[in-house]
Amino acid sequence: MKSKIVEFSLLVVIFGLSYFFVTLGMDISYSKQSSLLSEIRNVSAIVFGVTGAWLALVYPKALISTELALKVSNDAIYEQAKHDNAVLLGFIKTIITSIIIIAISIVIPFIKEIAVNFSFFIDNRHYLRGVLFFSIVLLALIQLFLLLLTFLQTKQALIDVKSKIAEAKTRNERTHNQRY
Repeated sequence: MKSKIVEFSLLVVIFGLSYFFVTLGMDISYSKQSSLLSEIRNVSAIVFGVTGAWLALVYPKALISTELALKVSNDAIYEQAKHDNAVLLGFIKTIITSIIIIAISIVIPFIKEIAVNFSFFIDNRHYLRGVLFFSIVLLALIQLFLLLLTFLQTKQALIDVKSKIAEAKTRNERTHNQRY
């Protein structure tokens, strides 16, 4: 019963916020909203580039650890391959979402230019600006989530690198101590 109340409350909040942003957006000109859309596209392109660079570094490692896990029956190697592939999939999901955001932000101006040729859309442009603003808010929220995700993935990748460096240093010191 408690979960139903929480779900209903969440639904009411979502509808309330949706109504708020649609209503707010009705009075914001397309040119201002277009600049917001451009900023979202730029940030998404940056996230795409950063994530792509990390993907280029993570992919070979994930591939190697997966191939090793297929050859060797070892729980530690399997867990490492599982971890490496989870990191890889996180970066891939971020890239795919960035691509979708970029595509949406590129398509919207074309849709607007086509829509202005139809009287229905011209008569209802006030409402359409509200829907566009709500869409921009949703894209911005998704973009903020991607930024957070990219930060967390990058942080985890750096932790992994530091861990490997510390492990290599420990092995080097042990080898050095065994020689003497």
